[in-house]
Amino acid sequence: YYTDGKSGSGNPRWIAKCPACKKLFWMEYAELVGVSDNGQKRILAPSEKELFAILSGKPLDKEKELCVRRQAWWTANDAWRHSQGKTNFSEAQVINLQTLSEMLDESREIERIFKAEIARELGEFDKCLQLLSHSFEKKLQYLASFIRKRALEGDRDVWPLM
Repeated sequence: YYTDGKSGSGNPRWIAKCPACKKLFWMEYAELVGVSDNGQKRILAPSEKELFAILSGKPLDKEKELCVRRQAWWTANDAWRHSQGKTNFSEAQVINLQTLSEMLDESREIERIFKAEIARELGEFDKCLQLLSHSFEKKLQYLASFIRKRALEGDRDVWPLM
């Protein structure tokens, strides 16, 4: 797993792209119409541009909007996830992260941690540390301390959790 919550082995895509017609669809409403030669479902990931187009289209319910914004966050971080480059978000990516953070519920511990991670990736280290000053249940303590350490170092990059 990475500090932004993405799994190294991949995460479920909430929105995917058909390899044949290239149209986007919600996975929960998908119907299997064919399989690849090896029996695996073949779907494509939407681009960040396509995800932002969904967000600028007709309004989504909160749950779907959270899914699209999180998928856009992971897509943005993919550019740095496997490289030595440093995180440098575009204006659209910053707006997405700010909006995602506003939508998250601090009273839920995991969402509080993701708000802290977003703040850290945006370079808002004091805000990150303030969000992490809360005590967390045992299973989330490592994640919170890992993000706290990176914030104290002034590090904005997405990191694998070791």
